[in-house]
This record gives sequence, C-alpha cells and structure tokens, in this order.
Amino acid sequence: MRRKLAPGPVALMLALTACAGGGDADQGGSAPSPEVEESQPISVGEVSTEMADPAGSVVGHATFTDTRSGIEVRVEVNGLPPGFHGVHLHEIGLCEADSPDPDEPSRSGDFLSAGPHLGSADASHGQHAGDLPPLLMTEHGVGAGSSLVAVPKVEDLLDGDGTSLIIGEAPDNMGHIPSRYAPGGPDEETRSGGDAGARIVCGAIGP
Repeated sequence: MRRKLAPGPVALMLALTACAGGGDADQGGSAPSPEVEESQPISVGEVSTEMADPAGSVVGHATFTDTRSGIEVRVEVNGLPPGFHGVHLHEIGLCEADSPDPDEPSRSGDFLSAGPHLGSADASHGQHAGDLPPLLMTEHGVGAGSSLVAVPKVEDLLDGDGTSLIIGEAPDNMGHIPSRYAPGGPDEETRSGGDAGARIVCGAIGP
C-alpha cells in the first residue's frame, strides 16, 4: 500500500476528562452540581517500540516524538556489527521474519512484509520521507542516533497500516553513486534502497 503523507485521521486517541468545579453556594441555596465536559481526543505526542532481530531478540528501542519541525526519531541498539547501517521508515507496521514482499509475493526474507520505504512512491531514494541518516555502531557494538523526519505528526505514522523502523546490514549511500563507478547512473536497487542490504533489525508502531 502506498501512503501519501497528508495528515490523516487520528489512529490512537487518549481521552481527557476535565471537571469544572462549582462556585460557592448562593446564600440560602444549594451549591450547583459540577459540570463534566465531554471527553476530548488529544494528540498522541510520543510513542516508542522495541527493536528486535529476526530471531525475536530485543536489541534496542526507538522513540518517536512530535516537535515543531517534524517528528524526532531516537534509536538505540546493541550488538550489531561495527560501522554504518542504513535506517529507514517503512510503509507497513509489521516485523515478521522470513515474510513475503507485499509488492513481490514470490520474494521473501526477514522483515520484507514491512513493505518499501515510507514515501518511496513520491521520490527516489535519498529523498524518501522515510530516509534517515545512517546509524554508526561502535567497535563495542553500541549505536545511538537522533534525527528529524519530515512527517507532520506521530499520529500520521500510526495511521492506516502503521509504520516500521528498520535497520539494514550495510551503509546507506542515499542513492549517490559517483559517475566513475556507475557511468549509467544508479541502478534500481540503489534508487529504491540505497544498497543498505538485508533488513536485520525492526520495530513497529500502530495502527
């Protein structure tokens, strides 16, 4: 399913019930009954998820927080190979090992059921709404990063099929290949995924 990034209906609502207290009793009369306002939805604001490998082992967590400039995504993971790893938001909130690609059911692999990068129908890789900066894992197997995503609200990620955050096994070149290496320009794999390789860690939110 290809999602446009226009704000959608709130998928997750929190109810807030406010009570307005009555004033002092009128002289010679009884105190008025408190007025109870109807429950009103408020913004989600922040959600978090565990990050797990294909075996289901939790290796970290991610948090999504509304800001004035978009959504701040914070991720912390442990135990991955040292070096840079591609990080992307995907269109479907599923983290299934050995699962079929929804666009190519004959093809299966870890976390493929999460679908393509968020916003991949609107631009080439490197400009997808779901393209995040690569995550650097230290030689001690620890990695943490924070970045802004050009999606208006967290509730937009919870809409429809939800959203997943996936870490790849390899660095993400953001679709940039020097012409001396590829005179004909980037191929389809580079344009769609930045050559980040297999999907090795996943966390899902919503709907």
